[in-house]
Amino acid sequence: MKVSVKAVKIHDGLSEETMCFEATLYIDGKKAASASNRGQGGCNEYHFIDAKVEKAFYSWTEKQEMEFDFEKEDQIVSKLVIAFDEDRWCKRKSKTKTLFRLKGDAADGWRTLSAPYCDRVKAFMDKKYGDTITTIYGVC
Repeated sequence: MKVSVKAVKIHDGLSEETMCFEATLYIDGKKAASASNRGQGGCNEYHFIDAKVEKAFYSWTEKQEMEFDFEKEDQIVSKLVIAFDEDRWCKRKSKTKTLFRLKGDAADGWRTLSAPYCDRVKAFMDKKYGDTITTIYGVC
């Protein structure tokens, strides 16, 4: 089962104990549910379009290895929402900057150069950072 999110809206100002968000949940490429959290410490809320898809989703989440053995669906969806939001931020920033990480950098942080990635930036980075570069956003 391939689970993804789209149309993510995060409401930072409303987040108290948990992340306040709204998102559309897709399963195997098809719209399956709306997902949201009010940001006040409670579980995510799901409104599925089809009961069979809902049952399959919950059955699948129970089989996944997660950090905690409860509310696995919330852990999965929250990770997808966070990844979606980070990717959206990176796409926006990479229009004018080069985002990259070096060995030892935190997995959730990015270093930046004030020019979009191109051959000239690549040459500069190779000369300055060499083999310490682990990730350049958007470059395979």
